Amino acid sequence: MANKKLLPLDILYAVAEILTARSDMDSLKTSSLACRDFRRICEKQIFAKVDLTADDGSLVDQFKKLLDIKPEAATFVQDVRLFLDPPYSSNLLTVLSSMKALDGSPSVNLRLLEFLDIYMESKEGVLRLLLEDYESLKSLTIRLHMDWDLRGTLSAMKPRTKENLQSLSLELDDVTGQDRDPFLGLCDELKSFPSASALKKIEVKIFVMSDCDCSTRLEYWSAFDEVLQGGNFRFLEEVSLAVNINRYWSDDKTLEAKLQSIAKSAFCRLEQAADVRFQCIIATDLE
Repeated sequence: MANKKLLPLDILYAVAEILTARSDMDSLKTSSLACRDFRRICEKQIFAKVDLTADDGSLVDQFKKLLDIKPEAATFVQDVRLFLDPPYSSNLLTVLSSMKALDGSPSVNLRLLEFLDIYMESKEGVLRLLLEDYESLKSLTIRLHMDWDLRGTLSAMKPRTKENLQSLSLELDDVTGQDRDPFLGLCDELKSFPSASALKKIEVKIFVMSDCDCSTRLEYWSAFDEVLQGGNFRFLEEVSLAVNINRYWSDDKTLEAKLQSIAKSAFCRLEQAADVRFQCIIATDLE
């Protein structure tokens, strides 16, 4: 019987990389059955990117079963893609923490997370994410697409998280009503930040529903100016506020004119701050 000759490892790596570049997962899986060395090389590519998105959450359950059988697969994961609609969004942390490395430590270490972008309709889901103890979080983005305010969210964050955060971006949708705070409680939440806050940049986008109005009360709008220039944000360098007024049935720009007039007096301190770049854009979007 002829002696078997194995291909050099660099050639095996090259083959696996070519198949990965072609997104040929079927060939990678087949190649992984050739020999032990090639299996490990292929598996590093197969599990490098894991997409757990599914309408019924079945892929999450399947991946957890795989890790129970083959725990070393978690060490190959470099990119996890996961979009979970309610009620699955509240289980996001449970899913991520179930992925363990070979030494038993979490393969997804949220303490070392630097950028967090939250897009959720569930306030409970947002809260569960914000309550984590982030040691290295630098940038936080929250996009709300449901009719609820921010009270009890940012204030629930760990003091260390708020102290280290450098960039905060928020998108507030469905803002309507003359008697409703257009910032949805954001100004009160910012008061919970420590005096040693490292926040350098804050960006707020407010979307007024189609053919609806929002508050034109000066005290609501000036609260944003007061909290940011109240002394807690000594390192603040950039503030951006954008108000997008959606109009479908008419091109009425009365609300836009009122808000632009209010802006001239509501943000005096931000406008005059020598160390802060302040931008306020109020516009009507004709759909």
